[in-house]
Amino acid sequence: MSQMGAIKFIGGGGGGAVNQVTGSNGVTASPTTGNVVVSGIDATTSTLGVASFDPTFFTVTSGNVSFSGTTIATTITGNSGGPISPSSNNWNIKTNNSTAAFVGSGSTLTLDFGLSNLCLGSSLPSLTSGTQNVSVGDIDFLALTSGSDNVAVGYACLDSLTTGSSNSSVGFNSLALITTGSNNSALGSGALPGGNGSYNIAVGANAGTNYASTESSNIVIGNPGTAADSNVIRIGDSNNAHSSYQTKCYIAGIDGVNVGSVAKVVTEASDQLGTATITGSSTVTVTPTANTITLAAGTSVATTFNADSGSATPSSNAITFAGGPGITTSATGSTVTINSVVFSDPNTNVTLAANTGVFAKAAITLTLPGSVAQGTVVEVVNALANTIVIQAASSQLIRVGSAVSSATGTATSVTQGDTLILRYRTANTTWYATSVIGTWSLA
Repeated sequence: MSQMGAIKFIGGGGGGAVNQVTGSNGVTASPTTGNVVVSGIDATTSTLGVASFDPTFFTVTSGNVSFSGTTIATTITGNSGGPISPSSNNWNIKTNNSTAAFVGSGSTLTLDFGLSNLCLGSSLPSLTSGTQNVSVGDIDFLALTSGSDNVAVGYACLDSLTTGSSNSSVGFNSLALITTGSNNSALGSGALPGGNGSYNIAVGANAGTNYASTESSNIVIGNPGTAADSNVIRIGDSNNAHSSYQTKCYIAGIDGVNVGSVAKVVTEASDQLGTATITGSSTVTVTPTANTITLAAGTSVATTFNADSGSATPSSNAITFAGGPGITTSATGSTVTINSVVFSDPNTNVTLAANTGVFAKAAITLTLPGSVAQGTVVEVVNALANTIVIQAASSQLIRVGSAVSSATGTATSVTQGDTLILRYRTANTTWYATSVIGTWSLA
């Protein structure tokens, strides 16, 4: 006890008898005739009096009191560092790498999270004026000075940011190197780790990793982006050299949706989408309706081709030009060529093909084709003054004017420049000379 009880005696002067006894500090005195009764007052939390010590917690020896209990803590132990004891009857409780701090008032210790900048994992060591920043993660906002309204969740997020504002970073090392860019959103480990652009959105691990400068206003989802891109959307990755890539794309809300009567189609090149407008001309008309674009031939395009006999119409948008006897056709690009008899230069015996010609260069026999169509033509020129024999096929005749060969007969020339053009008539299996130069002997 810090105070002792006392009894006060008051008597007459010069050794006279005591005539008054009083008590104080928790002691009472009750005088009676010839006696004084002294007793202690029980102490309470508000009344000074006499109290005993609980031997469970205290030991009293030779007038000294010492604490001996085990249920009152004398140390505090944290996650590491071992137990700590109070110094001058006091423990200091603090936070580290955080803007939230314990504040003591009276008997209350308060940890307040209602802060303008709330960061767990960083104490914002470089902050000068930025506000409304929130982070959870080691070394987030390490360089932040005046940027505001930023959010970082994950290790080393936005740790290089200085003055940029309104950035959101979720995932290890996301937006790690940006310093002054603003209004970027990165979701995923390593998303938008470099560059210093603004208004970018990156979703997915390592999305936007190819940005290294001021690329801005891009959206990349599961795509590393392309250096120097701005105002570009890239979704998915078709590069099979990467660990994650896509080979098919399904997007709902497109197929069958009517966007109006427009003559536009979607185009694609190297995964880039675009549109193209279909335009008409004098030969093609374009009629767009809901979900349909109709192409039709213009009024100046012929749909029927008239010949000397009969007519032809295109089939499957194509028409065929066929040569008659003695005529062939060929085509390349936009040109169709009508050819007369095709000539060769034989120097050995040969059977002639229908509708062909030869410049005979040696003493040879030329056999006419058998089983040919009405009007088939062959043309023979004696090119070098050799003996040229034209041999009719089985049972065929050769007629030059009024002269006619025997069946399976011949026509012979020995003079350079002699020329004979023959056309075949099926009714009598006869080759008729329609043009004769020089002398041709029939046999």
